[in-house]
Amino acid sequence: MADEYKENPLENTNDLDKIYHTLNERASKLYKFVSLFQDYYTIPRDYDNSGRQMNMVEIHTITAIEENPGISITKLAEEQRRTKGAVSQIVAKLETKELIYKQRSEESAKHIGLYATEEGTKLSKAHKQFDIRQLQKTMKYLLRDCSEEELISFYKVIEHYNTLLEKGNQKQKEKNIEKDKNMIEKK
Repeated sequence: MADEYKENPLENTNDLDKIYHTLNERASKLYKFVSLFQDYYTIPRDYDNSGRQMNMVEIHTITAIEENPGISITKLAEEQRRTKGAVSQIVAKLETKELIYKQRSEESAKHIGLYATEEGTKLSKAHKQFDIRQLQKTMKYLLRDCSEEELISFYKVIEHYNTLLEKGNQKQKEKNIEKDKNMIEKK
C-alpha cells in the first residue's frame, strides 16, 4: 500500500496504471460518500411532526441561532462555511416563517443579532431529538459490520481529512488573493 502514496512520479507505466486504479477505486468511494451525503443533506424533513418540511441547512441554521443568541450573519456564515449572501437568503426564509428574528444591538448600532423565536426554539429542540435518534440508528447499523475501534478510526481520519482540506482551501484562497493583487498592479 505504501507505494501508492509515494510522491515521486513513476517511470514504469504498468506501475503507474496499477497505482492509479487502486487509488482511484478508493477515492471513488469517498466521492460517492460525499455525493450521497450531499443529497441526504438537501432532503426536506419534518423534524417536529408539524407537517413543516425543512432541509438540514435550514434546521442547522435555526439550531446555531438558538444556541448562539445574537449571532451575526457574518459569524454564522463563517461557522457554516457559507457565503454571507447564502446565509442571508436562509435567514430571510427563516424570518419569513417566523422561526427567527433580527434585532439591532444596544451596544452597537451596526451589529444586528439573530435570535430564535419561541417556535424556532421548539423546532431546534425537536431537531436535536431527531438527530439523536437518527445518529443512534446509524451507529447501531454501522456496528453490525464495523467495530467500535474502526468507527473511532473513521472519525479520526475524517477529522484529519477536514484539517487537510481546510488548509488546502486556505492556501488556494491566498493564491487567488495574490493573483488578484498582481492583476490589479499590472493595470
